[in-house]
Amino acid sequence: MLENMLTAPSGKLPFDAYMEIAGMPGESTESKHKGWVEIKGYRHQVSQKISASFSSGAPTGGDAEHGFFWVCKEFDSTSPKLQLALSKGDHIPDVKVDFCTQTGEKATFLTIKLTDVVVGALYTSDASFPAGTEGIAFTKPCEWLGWAYSRIEWTYTIMDPKTGASKGNVTSFWDRSDRTGG
Repeated sequence: MLENMLTAPSGKLPFDAYMEIAGMPGESTESKHKGWVEIKGYRHQVSQKISASFSSGAPTGGDAEHGFFWVCKEFDSTSPKLQLALSKGDHIPDVKVDFCTQTGEKATFLTIKLTDVVVGALYTSDASFPAGTEGIAFTKPCEWLGWAYSRIEWTYTIMDPKTGASKGNVTSFWDRSDRTGG
């Protein structure tokens, strides 16, 4: 099960992704994400507990389960600090992930911000584990980080398909600590 969850897509992602970890500068040299971490893959699952039996004729939901927000990256300057944070159970104020177009000015079309974050799991290996990473170009060992968080915020930027210009944002959030969102 875990291996299936951590399977990266084969080949290069159709977008670029960068992660900013509060207090842990990375090695990205991309102009809009200097000092961030380049992401090679990611996975995230939010699932709803659905009742098995219901009398109203419609399924009913319960509390949503937010799994780890997994990211795959190469071993870099953040790696020793992440290992220590995991070992100590340190809280990290926030982690931000930008998903960007690969052409033109690398416009950010999706930002995911995690708040009150803990490294819940970290797997370091060569590119043969997890399965599926074979098509991704790694020059160093790869790491899968499983982020646990109190709050997640999604901001999607609507792009004009002809010009690439921003046409506004759609934003929502979920706060796991008080079970509120908007």
